[in-house]
Amino acid sequence: MSIPIKTMVGAAALCLTSSVYAATVLPGIPPAGEPSFENSANVYFVALGPHAIFGYQMVATGAVDDMTFNNSASEYDVEHGRFLATAHINRQGEVTRGQVVITGAIPELYDDYPTDKPRGLLFSADLDNVAWDGETVGFTTSDFNGWAAQFGTDESLYFTDLSTPFPGLCTGPRSSCATFYVWNANAHAVTTVPVPAAVWLLGSGLVGLMSLGHRSVKKTAA
Repeated sequence: MSIPIKTMVGAAALCLTSSVYAATVLPGIPPAGEPSFENSANVYFVALGPHAIFGYQMVATGAVDDMTFNNSASEYDVEHGRFLATAHINRQGEVTRGQVVITGAIPELYDDYPTDKPRGLLFSADLDNVAWDGETVGFTTSDFNGWAAQFGTDESLYFTDLSTPFPGLCTGPRSSCATFYVWNANAHAVTTVPVPAAVWLLGSGLVGLMSLGHRSVKKTAA
């Protein structure tokens, strides 16, 4: 039995895993990793009011056939995958509310989970904190639900490989906020999800006991 968790949605990729791209790390945000979901997604940031006086709204969507669920050893196709992430970010750069939701089905894993098949709500989580640079936007996640929700610590959602550089969010004086009103890009989404050590132990047939609690890192292909 194996436990993979990775998601990609829309034109951006979302990863819920501990298979990390080497560059997928931002200050205060747990690194991307496996298990995870990965997919493409379309990401939008909209400034609310003149000079973003009311902050920003983020919406990322994807209804795609390229979503996968991954662990360190295997990759599984997610059928009828759908991805939605929303967040409101105030002028101080704080997430006041946000959520990521992933739905779909993973038929290849039905036999491994006869009483809790991976279909319908695969994963959802609250988005808590945000960080960014010109090439990546990341969120911390908590309060997990759905099939892929397991006991663990806070994880992350990353949008990488942005088709348009991210201009950043203005958190200074209003007069200095001559920023975008609408920004959107295609991206790679990486949503990392927690999995109990006991589950990994069973899934690996006791192999890797010495590395329990650690995550293998995936490097982005050059």
